[in-house]
Amino acid sequence: MYFGQRNTAQLNATEIATLQTIATKTPGGVAAERAENILCFFYDFCLDDNGAPKSNTIKIEKPKLTLEEALQDAVQIGVSPNPADFYIEFEYDVLLPSGNLTMTIYDLQGRPIEHIIFGAEPRGIKTLDTRKFSNGVYVYELHFGEGHTKSGKFIIQH
Repeated sequence: MYFGQRNTAQLNATEIATLQTIATKTPGGVAAERAENILCFFYDFCLDDNGAPKSNTIKIEKPKLTLEEALQDAVQIGVSPNPADFYIEFEYDVLLPSGNLTMTIYDLQGRPIEHIIFGAEPRGIKTLDTRKFSNGVYVYELHFGEGHTKSGKFIIQH
């Protein structure tokens, strides 16, 4: 937020007082929340969080993750460079691997092109020589346990 040549960290006393009025108004909605954030961050005027929320909107509770979904979300795999030319690296981190980790590379028609065995290490980097691949988009699936997969795509551009 800019005021002429000034920004929110350079408000005068009148502007700060106006923000305090907006921040303490109930129900204040989004404007009150933003005013409170500016005051707390820049001017050390932080309101007590006790009591009812200022927002007059209804908060929808997010569904809880199952253990299975949480484990799936805990699996990380990074692909670089993307697009690739001569090689591509898969950096992986699996929270709870069971058995050997494997990866299958598919073309866009769903045909398996390459199968890679990562082993039992829960994290690491695997390099794949892509010089034999044609230009295009490929899909990978990391298999980590019974029926669990994490997938993504990468591009080969020679």
